[in-house]
Amino acid sequence: MLVCFTCKNSYGPEKFYKDVQRPGRGSRGIYCKECHKGHTARRSERLSKRWASENPYDNVKPKKCPGCLRQLNRSLFYRCSSNHDGLQAKCKGCSGRNQNVRTMFDAMVCEQQGRCFLCEKPTFRLTQDHNHKCCGGGNVVRCGKCERRLLCDTCNWALGQAYDSPELLRKMANYIEVYDQMLLSV
Repeated sequence: MLVCFTCKNSYGPEKFYKDVQRPGRGSRGIYCKECHKGHTARRSERLSKRWASENPYDNVKPKKCPGCLRQLNRSLFYRCSSNHDGLQAKCKGCSGRNQNVRTMFDAMVCEQQGRCFLCEKPTFRLTQDHNHKCCGGGNVVRCGKCERRLLCDTCNWALGQAYDSPELLRKMANYIEVYDQMLLSV
């Protein structure tokens, strides 16, 4: 007979879930099946409330990384439910996941503080901009010389639609400025 730690009742081993980490109890858990269901339901409810109300990325206050000692946007930290703020202590660039090889991409994300280089808006999705005239255009493997900065999807798309042409982008900017001045003068 085994005693449940919650209800303190004695039951046969068939009333307890198997738990191979407890050989002293005949490889059975410490809660009877009924109490175990209650614990699981309460824990799930508690965690779902926590994540619903405390999305760690919703907090706009920057977080300090103990690795690089910089105040960074919270989107630059991996989630970690066991930490009080829901995020790992070190930023993505300094964390153990990238400890062996600190990638250039993560270093650039930290350098730009999770913001697009052009519009400077914080975003979770940054893409590496590169010169399409080098390395055959859209090849995934690039030489490294043609890589530029990290941009948000909108800015990267806009550059692509303008064929990376500075002349075309200047004409577009002039076009907008002329029509904005015409609108203000009316």
